[in-house]
Amino acid sequence: MVVQDVVVGPVLAEQVAPIASRPLYLVVLAPSLAMVARRKAARPKTGYDDGWSIEEFDAGFRATTPRIGLWIDSSVQTPEETVEEIFRRARSEAAVLRANVASAHQTDTTVAAGPLSGAAESLGLCDPAVSPGDCEGGCPLAVECR
Repeated sequence: MVVQDVVVGPVLAEQVAPIASRPLYLVVLAPSLAMVARRKAARPKTGYDDGWSIEEFDAGFRATTPRIGLWIDSSVQTPEETVEEIFRRARSEAAVLRANVASAHQTDTTVAAGPLSGAAESLGLCDPAVSPGDCEGGCPLAVECR
């Protein structure tokens, strides 16, 4: 089974934790900020229209998302090259162990002080009281409500 969604911040560990079957492989595509901006400019749809900039979203994503699974900077890859890299590296680097997920729940996911220090909070990423199951009328993390 393949699940594809945009799940960022502490919610990633929350989404992965209940999955009992193993092996479980998790791949996070994390292109550079510059590439995300270029790709966004080339698309007719808008993906960053909820009050935050690409820069704020990227800062919150990188600062608050647990480093579990295989993270790939797909900035300079074609989709085919990204798939090839996933297949090449998944068995050795994308396997998620229960211990990794449990420790991800314990990780401090706040953003360090600085010009973007409020980015994660403004995205709802650092509020442990907010989860996809709690949302009404839409999720603050761009994930589907259960």
